[in-house]
Amino acid sequence: MKETASSPVAYKDLQWLQGVTDLGELKTIRNVHWDREIGAMVEMCYRRRGSKTAALLFDDVPGYPAGYRCLYGMMCSPRRFAFTVGGIDVSSVDSTMEYLKRYRRRMKDVEYIPPVETTASLLFENVLEGSAVDVFKLPVPIHHELDGGRYIGTACAVITQDPDSGWINAGTYRIQVVEPDVGMCYISPGKHGRLHRDKYFERGLPCPAVAVVGIDPLLFLAARYQVPPGLSELDWVGGLREQPMEVLKGKIYGAAHSREF
Repeated sequence: MKETASSPVAYKDLQWLQGVTDLGELKTIRNVHWDREIGAMVEMCYRRRGSKTAALLFDDVPGYPAGYRCLYGMMCSPRRFAFTVGGIDVSSVDSTMEYLKRYRRRMKDVEYIPPVETTASLLFENVLEGSAVDVFKLPVPIHHELDGGRYIGTACAVITQDPDSGWINAGTYRIQVVEPDVGMCYISPGKHGRLHRDKYFERGLPCPAVAVVGIDPLLFLAARYQVPPGLSELDWVGGLREQPMEVLKGKIYGAAHSREF
């Protein structure tokens, strides 16, 4: 999908990868195992070089086809962060403080734009249902030696909807895959997704949720950003893009989620 000239954000979806590649801020690494080796390499690189480390894209993970990739450090440098937010000329900034000043100016007058609904999406080109569901078809990593299992929910968005107001929230909550078709999601008390979940549970109802993995970096930024209660991260992203996000009704639960996913 091509970005129109009116948006200050220069990419959509996987176009982000090409954008940071052009900045010299992406490194592809091949043949690193999902079982603690990816996590160890990421930790060593960032401990040694910090924010000077490129975003790390792991491909050809042993046991998985090429193209089943894991990305780390999306916004762990000022340049990648500024590129993700958009509206900041990264070619003319020479210090972290200047990035910060421009970011503050960028965020000062953002006007939130609600999403618009669409009926078509590339999202449905690959669908697994019922007994065909197997999340382990993806190279879900074990990141650390003392982790209890494989975590797919790290740089993700868990989307929930308030049963009373209809407020849609996107939050970055950890998800551990325990069986091919079973995952466990932890949400800390007080987080907006937890408030939604608790309302359903108090009524004896399951809480509908959509977990988005392989996310548009701008929505990931919104999901980890503490927007005010009642404000949807989808509106926040629309404000930064100066265009409404295109969303569709979920096939199973009906909660709106982004076409960009």
